Amino acid sequence: MNPEVEAIEVELSKRAPRRYSSPTHAQANLILKLSDGSLQSLHVPVRVAKALNISELCLPQELSFVRAELAQLMHRTCFVALTEVLSRRDYASTELERKLANFGFDAETIQAALIRAQARGFQNDARFMEAYVQERIRRGWGRRKIEAALSQIGLDPHDLPEYPEAFFTSDGELDRARLILERRSIPENRAFEKLARHLVGRGFSHDIAAAAARARLEMSSV
Repeated sequence: MNPEVEAIEVELSKRAPRRYSSPTHAQANLILKLSDGSLQSLHVPVRVAKALNISELCLPQELSFVRAELAQLMHRTCFVALTEVLSRRDYASTELERKLANFGFDAETIQAALIRAQARGFQNDARFMEAYVQERIRRGWGRRKIEAALSQIGLDPHDLPEYPEAFFTSDGELDRARLILERRSIPENRAFEKLARHLVGRGFSHDIAAAAARARLEMSSV
């Protein structure tokens, strides 16, 4: 016979210092007191525990019913947390997964929230990458640096339609590199090496960096 839940006690764990924070520190403990005298302990995200309205469960209720209600609350709370994060700025799906995991949500619940958000157009990795690439181009980043940064996030820009041709051309990259060097003074020593190295550090290819550095030095000698 399925026992009934007669009462629920919520234990909110104390937060650990920030440098020691991990998903386990975002958990709360729900103690379910059953009709057979036993206790069951459930770990849930703190956000779920705070959103729980025990009076709405109309206890006593069967354990299976209470678990189902808690599962639904988990999914609702996770989706709300996701939309709150997205209200600040756009995020890649991989970034959202990490943030929600740090809130204490499990992988299955996170994936369900992401699928729901993507179906509603709230989150889209292609849209995120396109905006990311365009913004970094405006900041003067080269293709290599942009691709490395996206790779660290867990995304591959080659998944974008017509990438890289729609964003980068050899002439366009060279023009951007030359413009960057036009704003810099020419070093007194090893000018070519330092100018080219500056561009490589920004993510431009060695060929583009060398061509732009030569053009800068030629322009200065006129």
